[in-house]
Amino acid sequence: MIKRSLAAFIFVIMLNGCFDNAGGNTAGEGAAGGATGGDVTMVRDAKSGVPYGSAGPRSCPDRKVPVSGPLNPAQAAAYVICGREDEAANNLTLVGGITVTEVSPGRPYNYLQDNSVPDIDVQKPVYSIRGSMVVYTCNRVDTGPGWGPKYERGTNCRTTDHPGANGLCYQNGLGQWDCKLWDHKAKLGATEGLPPPA
Repeated sequence: MIKRSLAAFIFVIMLNGCFDNAGGNTAGEGAAGGATGGDVTMVRDAKSGVPYGSAGPRSCPDRKVPVSGPLNPAQAAAYVICGREDEAANNLTLVGGITVTEVSPGRPYNYLQDNSVPDIDVQKPVYSIRGSMVVYTCNRVDTGPGWGPKYERGTNCRTTDHPGANGLCYQNGLGQWDCKLWDHKAKLGATEGLPPPA
């Protein structure tokens, strides 16, 4: 991860009451949470998205909500966003249209399933999640000769749909949450020539 800009600003939108555990939750800007342990605040980098004609990536400065599980769908969606969005190697990665529909009851750490997960605390429960999302990968805007529409503002992004995504949420030894979500049948960059997500 690159160092986040000091010019970042915080959106705080309370999502309490916008979902239930059966129906899932769609995460937007700002804070995501509910009755299960409070809100997860997402910070938008105000600077690094500018070369892409886009808003910047989001991060979660405090990844310790809830202090102990289980986490709810809104919190899981926020941690997926903060773990996935980034700006690096002249590409901007953003998440749009994310919905976490299910968070399983916690299960014990399983070496055969979880040994490849970095920094996982083997003493704490692991939570499976299901949902969907769209991942945007955007090129820097450049209107120089020969660059073409893939580098023009408004057509410089491609998307990968993850309609049947599965993943997991876990805590590291410092009590910080991380959530991964992925549809292994997704076709990478299947749709091109799109603007960044709104």
